[in-house]
Amino acid sequence: MQTIHCIIKQVLVIVFIVAAVCLVKPDLFTFAEDIILVAQVLLAVHLVEYILVAKKLSAKSVPFVKAFSHTLLFGVLFWQPILAAKENK
Repeated sequence: MQTIHCIIKQVLVIVFIVAAVCLVKPDLFTFAEDIILVAQVLLAVHLVEYILVAKKLSAKSVPFVKAFSHTLLFGVLFWQPILAAKENK
């Protein structure tokens, strides 16, 4: 399962990098508008996720900057293992 999580995290990073490149050079890719839209939707969903789990993460002593940035990038792949591990202990 860890391997799948790592692959999905790498894909998310690539999506955000390509979206950033598309913002700077929109003519570089024919699908620039689509990839920017996908990145915007991902960021919006991950922002909602952060709002929902922020108190739980701060209660588990996860620093704000790390919790916010990693949740925006990776969403549930970041915070779910932290909360699950802390609950099992």
